[in-house]
Amino acid sequence: MHPRTHVRTFVADTVDGIRGEAIKYAQYMNKNYSGGTTTFKKVMNANDAKAHVDSVISYEKDHWQDDSQEFIDNINNLYKKCYEEE
Repeated sequence: MHPRTHVRTFVADTVDGIRGEAIKYAQYMNKNYSGGTTTFKKVMNANDAKAHVDSVISYEKDHWQDDSQEFIDNINNLYKKCYEEE
């Protein structure tokens, strides 16, 4: 009744490996979770991920809480770890 999109991070050595882990996760969730269907959409490239991070940070800044700076730092660090570091 209330579909939503959620971004999740997976670890693997290659993009195909990441895709495979995400698909396995979606299959697992569909077999074991009764809250609805989980669908794998795609592996984000750096531009997709940056747009998502910017959107989430913008929302957080508009709805500031005590832990907002920590959240913003964490999401920026995760982006750098996934897309900028070798």
